Amino acid sequence: MILEYAFWIALVSPVGQVGPVLALLTTELIQRRTVLVALPLLMAAIGFLFPFAGSGLAVVCVGAAIQQFSL
Repeated sequence: MILEYAFWIALVSPVGQVGPVLALLTTELIQRRTVLVALPLLMAAIGFLFPFAGSGLAVVCVGAAIQQFSL
């Protein structure tokens, strides 16, 4: 079952990387240092949701969100 979750998370990975695009768009508006601190904090906050993911779909969504916001 764990491999199935990892498969779905990996399948979402090449679809669209939100993190680098978000960093690219926001560095023009906000200081680069702020973006490089904010995105990992967002990733850590999403990572804290893993223990509370009760269903398989929640595990895949949280894992995909962490994958998307990784730089």
